[in-house]
Amino acid sequence: MRRRRFGPGPILVGMVALLGSSSFGQLSLAPPPRATLLRLTLTPNGSQDPPGDRLTASILLYPGIERVDLQVHAVAETPPAPPGTPPTPPNYLKARGEAFRGPEGRFRIASSSARPGGGGIVETSIVVPHAAIDVGPDVGSMRYTLMGRIGEDEVFFASTRWILPPGRRPATGPVVLDLPSPVAPGKTMPSPGGEAKTFPGAQAPAAPTRVVPHESPFVELHKRSVLFATNRRVRAEAGPPSARFGDELGATLRYGSCLVNIPLESHQRGRLELPGRFSRPDPALYFLIDATNMLDERGFRDIMRGGDTRGDALVYVHGFNTPFDFAVVRLAQIVQDLKFAGIPMVFSWPSLGSAWDYGQDQANAEWSVKDLTTVLKQVVDERASRPAASRGKVHVIAHSLGNRVTLRALAALDAQLPAGSSPFGEIVLAAPDVSVDEFTRLLPAARRRSERVSLYFNPNDNALLASEIRHPGEPRAGRAGLFLDGLDSIDASRADTSLLGHGYWAEVRPLLADLQILINLGWPPDRRVPTPLEAITGAHPYWAFPAETAFGP
Repeated sequence: MRRRRFGPGPILVGMVALLGSSSFGQLSLAPPPRATLLRLTLTPNGSQDPPGDRLTASILLYPGIERVDLQVHAVAETPPAPPGTPPTPPNYLKARGEAFRGPEGRFRIASSSARPGGGGIVETSIVVPHAAIDVGPDVGSMRYTLMGRIGEDEVFFASTRWILPPGRRPATGPVVLDLPSPVAPGKTMPSPGGEAKTFPGAQAPAAPTRVVPHESPFVELHKRSVLFATNRRVRAEAGPPSARFGDELGATLRYGSCLVNIPLESHQRGRLELPGRFSRPDPALYFLIDATNMLDERGFRDIMRGGDTRGDALVYVHGFNTPFDFAVVRLAQIVQDLKFAGIPMVFSWPSLGSAWDYGQDQANAEWSVKDLTTVLKQVVDERASRPAASRGKVHVIAHSLGNRVTLRALAALDAQLPAGSSPFGEIVLAAPDVSVDEFTRLLPAARRRSERVSLYFNPNDNALLASEIRHPGEPRAGRAGLFLDGLDSIDASRADTSLLGHGYWAEVRPLLADLQILINLGWPPDRRVPTPLEAITGAHPYWAFPAETAFGP
């Protein structure tokens, strides 16, 4: 990762002191994500009676949401519009027979996914009979669209890859599709509407044994405030963060918030859209830091003590080769992709932001343990001072070398907390650059003080392989499946096919779907099966992401 520089973007005078996600609710509100499409699988020629294509949708219903209505349409590929002209509208294929006829004669199948009481993952399979679609000889390729609706609100929309029309394609296996983010404010989508025909869906599974309330719905925001605490040396009191915060250890902790622009209309889940060296910092296309507001310790504590109704906080501790700016916008992307409704905060220790400075980064990380311990204690104390009904939990996500800082800080904090206290909710240890011996030794403290500890590992992580070369005889926990009491081990190797295999926690969509359920709902892995996880049984059971045949566009 090379050092990134960010344009300051437009300064929103008078708004930089507005902190917390609810502060910007008036800018852009959308319905809460009461249902999320986790996975969509198309199996062309997947049914022979009658001959047809099979669509299988895995959908997360939030607690209290029992049903989402679905509509499937078929669209023919059209030539791209010439530059400077309006985009070509979708060419919806017509239906054969009244049973599948929608408005204007368009093909349509209506279905639903339901679960009594809500709060679960449901799977619905829909067969599209080949004979139900009027595909003329001029149609070169086609695809299906799936729309989910709760009442009058559209909650998700996805399209399959392009396929050949029936009768002109070979037999093929299932294709797992890459899914877009849920509906964003101002985003226009084809919405045929019209009356829906009842069509049988999948049978709902049994009701959950435990329902975690989702009291503070996430809202889509074009501007989101991200808190920070940092022990980087401050080299300037004004300007963008890249100018303010250096890559050396500072003499004291500094606090503040960054107002981050989120390109809602163009953002794709798992991508952190940043401007290139010669790109104009367009807020419609990129994550940008618009403004930075410094806080004293009291102001930081006040925000942690205030906040939303639900009361959860999410602390992110970045890894090696991460500039301050990148850590902030990465957390903004994670908040957006996980639909996290609480207070986000990044602890930024002085990484040099260079792939060639591992030794100095390692030293700075180890010197930062005391400061992270202080910050976590501040967060825990302020959340504990809230009314019990809205206290919530403090979740922690650590990545790479940040795991070393986090695990050591949690071990130090363990001695400072009252006996029996467990203020932390989910502790996520992603690709930890920590030796197996140290990880095993420090894990019990993290486990005692949290509801759950999850390890995401990848045996093919080449960045951690390089770390192992620097630490002979000390295998890294992020490359090993550790089978320890109180630890959920999740293998990400089949979900991440990148060269380094190290940044999957924030970039791979099945993993983000898993984190969304874990952080927001607190479900253990066995409730996240079969989507997005599957159980790997044997002498040492663990969890993994299902092997994917292919990813769609």
